[in-house]
Order: sequence, then structure tokens, then C-alpha cells
Amino acid sequence: MSLPPDEQRQARVVRELIHAAGGVEACERDREKSKSLFSAYQSPNDPRSMPLDDIEFLESVTHGKLGHPHVTRYLARQAGCVLLPRPEVPRDRSDIITLLARQARERGECDPELLTALADGNIDEDEAERLIPMMRQRLETDAHMLAQLEAIAGRSVS
Repeated sequence: MSLPPDEQRQARVVRELIHAAGGVEACERDREKSKSLFSAYQSPNDPRSMPLDDIEFLESVTHGKLGHPHVTRYLARQAGCVLLPRPEVPRDRSDIITLLARQARERGECDPELLTALADGNIDEDEAERLIPMMRQRLETDAHMLAQLEAIAGRSVS
């Protein structure tokens, strides 16, 4: 029995997570569940899905490995979201002015490029490829600024 394509993609993501966590043997040892169960979770032919507590644990042991966090990143992409890592915030929080300057510089570099690309009313593939790294850097800097402000506030504010 072959699963529908979306479930096969999910199984592939779980396979990548299991591999990053050390394989089915490591998952069996760490989660006290059978290797055959972890094999089923990653099979494109088996409808069983990995429970959230197993996903959370396995993602916690794959920090620093390529693709981390596998399932969370997949789900964010499926929901139309971009996933950025939460930056570390220094205790003294002295970076706020540096971050503000970096935001201004990045916008000053990126916005003219964006306007130039839009001059003909359309962004082509080459223009998009040139803009993506600049926009990604802006997002990362904004995430750093948000983390700084949350640290100053002492909590995450909705």
C-alpha cells in the first residue's frame, strides 16, 4: 500500500529527523519504543504517524545538525510561514543601538534594489535571487531586535 504524496513527504521528513537523531536504534534506546515502530513512522507505505512528544524529543537532540528542526520547519512551510531561529540575547542587552543601525543600513541597501527591480512593475527570477539574501538578512536582524526587546520586557509580548 502506497500512501498519498503528502503523507509520503511527511514520512520523508520523519526519516530525515530519525537519521539526524542517530537512526532507529538510537530512537529505540532514547524513547523506549521499538525499532519497528520508528521504521513504520518513516515508511512511505505505513499510515502510522509519529506522536508529538517523540518529535519534540528527537528535534531536541538534533540541534546543530543539518535540517534542524526537521518536522517543525516542514510544518511551518506547509502553513506558509518562515521559521527563524530565536537569537541569543546578551545579558547586558547593549546590542539594541547596534541592531537599530544594522536595520537602517540593511534597509538602505535593500530598498533601492527592490525599487529598481520593481521599476518595470515586475520582479524577474534573477532580481528575486539577488533580493532573497538581502531580505533574509533583514528578517534575521529583525528577529534579533525582537529578541532584544522581549528580553528587556522580561517576556514575550503578543
